[in-house]
Amino acid sequence: MSIPVVVAGGKGRIGSIIVQQIEDSKDYTVAGVLDSTATGETRADYARKGIGLVVDATNPDSSIANIHWGLEIGANVLVATSGWDSEKLAALEKEISAYPNQGVLVVPNFSVGSILATKLATLAAVHFPSLEISETHHAKKKDAPSGTAIRTVEKIVEAISAAGLTVSAPESEVVGDIDTEVLGVGVHSFRRNGVPTSQQVDFFGRGEAVAINHQVFSYDAYRQGIDVALGQIRNLKGLHLGLEKFLGLN
Repeated sequence: MSIPVVVAGGKGRIGSIIVQQIEDSKDYTVAGVLDSTATGETRADYARKGIGLVVDATNPDSSIANIHWGLEIGANVLVATSGWDSEKLAALEKEISAYPNQGVLVVPNFSVGSILATKLATLAAVHFPSLEISETHHAKKKDAPSGTAIRTVEKIVEAISAAGLTVSAPESEVVGDIDTEVLGVGVHSFRRNGVPTSQQVDFFGRGEAVAINHQVFSYDAYRQGIDVALGQIRNLKGLHLGLEKFLGLN
């Protein structure tokens, strides 16, 4: 018997792809799509349908409320909303401890290529702890740096620290050329229409440099990761971050 799913933000860029993947799945059924105008009465109606999974693909302002609603109605929650840093995740983990039989999976990026690029970056970081990141997304993306960039920085810094090293900024004669700093790593965030979504990590050594670049040309890039997440979320309990361990990359 298929599991009924409600997708909050199911008409958005990533939300619509998730809806398509659910519709193609044998294990799930789309019971409804919520947007920002959904009333309490609408939500109560869905709650009575025995929803087993709530997907949040909205924005940072709405995401927490959707997670809480999903947990309150007894569902697991798949979070496809960007902007979750370590501080917010720690607070979320504490809150969901009240629901020991349910799980929340937060996925900063469903692209398997992006996840692999981050893994490669952690390998390079141990040898080149001087680095910076440049990332580009569509003009309407509100959060900057993106959740993917934040996740990449966290994994890189974790690898550098485990090696007994510290992050260092690239040598430059220009002062103030970094848009944002996350855990000591400079991040340049660009929001442009008409260009591929991309992230590049540049590592600088003595007489050499390494660049790890990932680009997305179509939202089809997220379908494989969405399927992986849907295959795992129904069996999870507690808070889980990313798809790395489900892809054998931990």
